[in-house]
Amino acid sequence: MKKIAQELKLWKTFFWFSLVLILGIVGISRVTRAPASAAELEVVGLDANSATITDSEGRDVTHEAELSRYSHYTVAYHWSIADAQTITAGDTVNFELPDSVQAISDLKINLTDKDGTVVGTAEIKKGQGVGTITFSHALAQTIYGREGTLKFTVFGTNETQASNSDWLINKYGWLNQDATNEDGTPDELYWNIAINPNAEPLSQVVLTDTLGPDQTFIPDSLVAMIRVNGVNVEPAAVKVSTKGNQIFVDLGDINQEISIVYRTKITNLNLDAGNKWTNNTEINVTDREHHGTISSGSIAWGGTGTGTGYKGSAKLTKYDGKAQTQLAGAIYELQKNGVVIRQGLVTDVQGEIYVEGLDFGSYAFVETKAPDGYALHHEPVPFMITLENGAYSHVQITDRDYPLPVKPTTPVKPTTPAKPTTPAKPTVPTKPTTPTRPEIPNQVEPKVPVKPHVTKPVVGRPGPKKVSSAGKSTGKLPQAGAQADPKWPAVLGLLGIVTLFGEEFIRKVES
Repeated sequence: MKKIAQELKLWKTFFWFSLVLILGIVGISRVTRAPASAAELEVVGLDANSATITDSEGRDVTHEAELSRYSHYTVAYHWSIADAQTITAGDTVNFELPDSVQAISDLKINLTDKDGTVVGTAEIKKGQGVGTITFSHALAQTIYGREGTLKFTVFGTNETQASNSDWLINKYGWLNQDATNEDGTPDELYWNIAINPNAEPLSQVVLTDTLGPDQTFIPDSLVAMIRVNGVNVEPAAVKVSTKGNQIFVDLGDINQEISIVYRTKITNLNLDAGNKWTNNTEINVTDREHHGTISSGSIAWGGTGTGTGYKGSAKLTKYDGKAQTQLAGAIYELQKNGVVIRQGLVTDVQGEIYVEGLDFGSYAFVETKAPDGYALHHEPVPFMITLENGAYSHVQITDRDYPLPVKPTTPVKPTTPAKPTTPAKPTVPTKPTTPTRPEIPNQVEPKVPVKPHVTKPVVGRPGPKKVSSAGKSTGKLPQAGAQADPKWPAVLGLLGIVTLFGEEFIRKVES
């Protein structure tokens, strides 16, 4: 019995333990918060009264009460969201169509910013009067200037058509709702040509249909029907041929209203902009030249949208506190409410740091490293991102560093001058040599002049007159036995010696 009691006690403990564990798990699962649902934002400009409507020729038809369902129009909006309103990815806003128009088909339009980033997607279903824009994370990071545009193609809602007497041929087109791509975008177009609504007799009727770009004719898709009182009753006999982008339809002679329908395949579809396909039909009738012969049709689909948003921004400029010149190379961190949110911000060659994408709040630049040669500025440089006059101003602030004091350099100890060397003992000058005695040139012994032979004059005969030193005749002849003047021979001899000596000296010098 004791053993059984112990086993029962053990099972009871296990039971209560399991029960507490299960209740704990259930309790945790019940108190776990469900994910926050997307919010519907307050927006301006997307209601029906804010829409504008233009026809295919660009005319404003916003205030016309009746717009034909056989014509296409463009509806446009300009929207905005209040500053400081928080946007989260997945938040939505609605847009409304005016009563005079309706969606052609299911539409999905991307709203993009200037860089092509999708900020939201607009969607509307065929036949609905209200669509939805769902915003992405792109605008979730903005705090002001949230605005954009939306425009797309619609049809009118009025069934009224022009009376039959007003036209001979009419062209009309629409999207083939039964032929779409996997993403729901259109793949084919329908074109309708209505002829002779008053059932008048016409001869040799030939239609030339010219397709516009971005579409091709689908062979064997053309059907011609005879209509009576607006109802198709039987096929009409026609001959069809094609050449390039032209379709030729030969009806021959007719006296009934004829309706022709065929399909084209879309070859180019722009999902980021509106699309428009055109078609012209010319009718040649030999006996009705006074009627109009050309009719044009067009089909439009899609739309475009834009969206922008901004955050706060700030620019810091760093200066030399003494020279007032910009400083490059200062390193900062950015703090918000005392918490570092960005690091490694370096001033450029203009001494500037630019930051953007800032939310509301209090911020400060804090210098972490000064440029080389400057003292670090420890004080934070505060600024605020706030709303001013309906927009966020670009915050511009300045900061200054001062050069470090220059530490004087220790003067260099002068070196001990070198001990002068003992001057060398002067050398004894050599005794000058006795100059050689100049060689005396050979002297030539002067020749004694020959004593002239004196002829004794003849006595009694007159002789020449004696000439005086003045050049005048003395009238006396030299006396017999008289001696010549001894000075002249000596002078002549000396001159001869000097001449010989000079010639010898010159020869020695030249040699």
